[in-house]
Amino acid sequence: MAVLSEAFQQFENRLQAWGNEREDVRAIIIIGSRARTERPADEWSDMDVLLFVNDPAVYAQQADWLNALGEVWLTFLEPTATGDQMERRALFSGGIDVDFVPLPAAFMQVEGWPPDAFTVFQRGYRFLVDKESLADTLPSFMPPSAAPTSSPPDLSNTVADFWYHTVWIAKKLRRGELATALGCLNSYMMGRCLLPLIESHARKVYSAEHNVWFNGRFLEKWADPRTVELMHGVFSQYDAADAWRALGAQMDMVAWLTNELGIESASAAQIRAYVAQLQAEEGSAS
Repeated sequence: MAVLSEAFQQFENRLQAWGNEREDVRAIIIIGSRARTERPADEWSDMDVLLFVNDPAVYAQQADWLNALGEVWLTFLEPTATGDQMERRALFSGGIDVDFVPLPAAFMQVEGWPPDAFTVFQRGYRFLVDKESLADTLPSFMPPSAAPTSSPPDLSNTVADFWYHTVWIAKKLRRGELATALGCLNSYMMGRCLLPLIESHARKVYSAEHNVWFNGRFLEKWADPRTVELMHGVFSQYDAADAWRALGAQMDMVAWLTNELGIESASAAQIRAYVAQLQAEEGSAS
């Protein structure tokens, strides 16, 4: 959609002019897909904006400042993807969706940044406003594939988390709490349990420096094709029988991944037997 891409460019121009005019705005940095060279933005991408300002509370707690940037359809607050800051998400006329992260101007002292902050910049960034010459102080970032890696994570807690919630989901299904069970099955289990195993497996299959993406982005491109094939069965429709099926598929997938990774789960067999018992009891009770 060329029209949408052009609208984002026009919005970026307005944002830059607005930032240059406001004394309290010290820097504006574009991150995410609209600053990446690898898998860059397409017409469906949003815009991720870091606002370095004198008083972040003004931009987090208030929303009237957005009106200077365009017609606002809606706006709300939520934690950032990493959970360490709050961002104001805004949807502007024409489908322009922008995530603003207001940060104190003091954060521009790079020496004080936590190590994880630099991972945000590894995939690319662009300055729209830079009144403090922050660009001159930023280090040269290595691409993710060349960045030094830490030791493989200890996944024993992740595996225990998975098997614990397997029983939790089975109990909810047995009680008849389908919506509650599916909330965990289709979301929590993927993000908190399956995904860390999938990432570690990909790094074992390919290399310790294999380029995986945050929160499962582009999983189909970087995960082992065998893993992607197993993914077809791990989500459920709003149906109890299908939920039991998907739960079984998740257990099969985790059993395969842990075997590939050399992770032992001493209680997996007992838990699978217990889940089968609950499923059989539900079937006989219905």
